[in-house]
Amino acid sequence: MENFDSDDAKIQELNNEIRTLRKKLHEIIMQNERDFIQILTPEQQSEFNKMREERKKMFEKKREMKRKQHANH
Repeated sequence: MENFDSDDAKIQELNNEIRTLRKKLHEIIMQNERDFIQILTPEQQSEFNKMREERKKMFEKKREMKRKQHANH
């Protein structure tokens, strides 16, 4: 029984570490994107924003398709 408790504690500890690392990763990615945009010309920034919106729509469409697949199972 003790072993399960220590396993649960270790799992919780690792989950917390993963959550912290994911947050840091997200912050780094966002900062890199901001830095990248800074070096673009206004025209390039406009094109980049269009591409970002297209990527966002595609991601949302894929997410919706996965939700429908999971709902059907």
